[in-house]
Amino acid sequence: MVLLKYKPPKKKLDQEEEYILSRSIFALTGGQNSDIPAIEISDDCYYNGRNVYIKGNKLKSRYGYEKFGNGLPFPSAPVQFEQFYAYDGSEYLICFTEKDVYKYNTATHYWDLITPNALIDDCETAWTANANVTATRDTTWVRYGTYSAKLAVAALFTTGIAGYFNFSDKDLTGYTHLHAYIKSSVDTVAGQIQIVLDDTNNCVSALETLDVPALVANTPKEIEIAFATPANLSAVISVGINIATDIGAQNIWIDDIRATKCFTGDYLNRFTVDTIYDDTAGALKYVASNGIDNPIYWTGTGNFADLGGSPNKGKIIFNFNHHLLIINCIVSGSAAPQRIDWSDLGKPEVWTGGASGNNNLASTSDFIVGVSFLRSQLAILKEVSISLCTYVGGVNPFEFEENKIKTIGCSARGSIQPMGDTIMFLGWDDIYVFDGFTTRGIGGKVRNAIMNSINPAKLAAIHSHIIEELGLYILFVPTVGEDYCTKAWVYDYTNDVWFGQWDFSDNITCSGFYQSAGVLTIGECLMKLGSANFKLNARALGSLSPFGLLGTSDGYVMKLEASILNDDGNAIDSYIDTKSYVLSNIGEYNTIDEVVMYSKGTSLLVHVSDDDGQSFTSKGTITLSVNGESKFLRNIKFVSDKHMFRFRNLTLDGWFEIFGYDLKYINKSRKQS
Repeated sequence: MVLLKYKPPKKKLDQEEEYILSRSIFALTGGQNSDIPAIEISDDCYYNGRNVYIKGNKLKSRYGYEKFGNGLPFPSAPVQFEQFYAYDGSEYLICFTEKDVYKYNTATHYWDLITPNALIDDCETAWTANANVTATRDTTWVRYGTYSAKLAVAALFTTGIAGYFNFSDKDLTGYTHLHAYIKSSVDTVAGQIQIVLDDTNNCVSALETLDVPALVANTPKEIEIAFATPANLSAVISVGINIATDIGAQNIWIDDIRATKCFTGDYLNRFTVDTIYDDTAGALKYVASNGIDNPIYWTGTGNFADLGGSPNKGKIIFNFNHHLLIINCIVSGSAAPQRIDWSDLGKPEVWTGGASGNNNLASTSDFIVGVSFLRSQLAILKEVSISLCTYVGGVNPFEFEENKIKTIGCSARGSIQPMGDTIMFLGWDDIYVFDGFTTRGIGGKVRNAIMNSINPAKLAAIHSHIIEELGLYILFVPTVGEDYCTKAWVYDYTNDVWFGQWDFSDNITCSGFYQSAGVLTIGECLMKLGSANFKLNARALGSLSPFGLLGTSDGYVMKLEASILNDDGNAIDSYIDTKSYVLSNIGEYNTIDEVVMYSKGTSLLVHVSDDDGQSFTSKGTITLSVNGESKFLRNIKFVSDKHMFRFRNLTLDGWFEIFGYDLKYINKSRKQS
């Protein structure tokens, strides 16, 4: 009983005594919801997402991209990536640009030109130099073959023809541009160096004088320059380099000079491609069209060539039951945007007689935008309707059911993605899924945000991409006031959830994928194994794993892959803005004291807003662990009726995965006056 006198007295609970409360949020699987006020969205959603996606209940920062291959930027922007699989098992990665078409060389990691072209000089033989210039064949820089042509221009040389090469006459009247690879040891501006073509030896009276674009010292450049008057080039016998402005001593290398027949479109004239076996030629043909130039084909060797039979031009090429279809046509110079032409059965160069024919889907006035397989039928998406085409065979091989869907159509061909039993596409007021019978809008919680973000004058710039291993549909869009796509909306088609926008440092002109032929080794990893955000046995490292490809407006091809944590050397700004949490009862306010993050990665910046994201206050940085230990930020001391958080990483090669977080707070009563 002695201890009783030491027993502490009972305390009266003070109403103002502070208790730390907790609000736990896990599994943000609802994605972005920006269509209702931030305080009204559910706990499994966030109000705004940038450069994030969700996989396995984990919110992740997206991965990045880097330049693909060993090549130079193209002279014009990429507009389409495709893969061509030949019957012998060979596979080719193809890139169409605004002006040319290339195949990827897996041995050299360069893009090889396969546009219709004629060789002018392969530069394997030394040129002839004029005074104060030394001409050699050189191996220090080569694009093709063993040698390039080098001209060492001395300081005493001023202006004029530095060197030239004579050859047997070539008729170049069927071509539109000169294509070459060139390098200088000094910086130059456009026009200081020129390439000349002549119908006399030694380039003494040039037929064409072509200004070389600006060059950066010791940096090779692929160039393509339009001929002024191709009709004059019927008997070209010499090519040379003219120095138009005296810029002192320099070395000039040039390689693989060709005349090319370029496409006439721009980045809005996207190609469609398909393969069809030509029964007459006994060859599989890879056919392409951009809607304004003649349809072309390739067999896996040589260069592309015009498709025979004089077919109409058309925006869409499609092989449907061994008939080649050309859709949304130009007939005798006039647009026929409701027309579908088809070749004879198995004869893609026969467009009259037999089972060839055409049809106009003219029951409504809207134009054909795109087509896609849908089970055994062909879905034809027009501007404000959807029709179906069924193969029945015979002399009249197709039946058309017009206006299967009325009032809903497609606004952008590049948005169309076949999904097996459905088709996904961008409409005029929503993103839709069509199953052959009905359409269903899927824009949901971000529909208004998506539709309001798009520049309606650049719908042809829109393109889309599927990342199958993540179950994502990526819709690249030009935003209001922009010509190119710098943003993409990201949709989880498996769980019917939108994750928000991905922002890019470059103007993205097209997207595609490539089936990797090699395996990433540990020695090729560009990060410490302890900080890697993928497993060494992950599918993304496997020899058959596809990775994404992006084209940029400055002519580069980029590789989009999980092991890359920046956008070609630029930091990725990844973040979410949470819902606005109201943590107090009526008559109370609260103070956020601590945030506990259940996550892994490099770091997270923590910002807080009391005005639904109109402005944010920085509260510090949480350094994360790659092993996923919980980390916290204390002494936040943010007082408000509502609290929106921004969890962000914008450091180079930074990343995060968020499993959930705890908000630690203190409620206080308002003083009554």
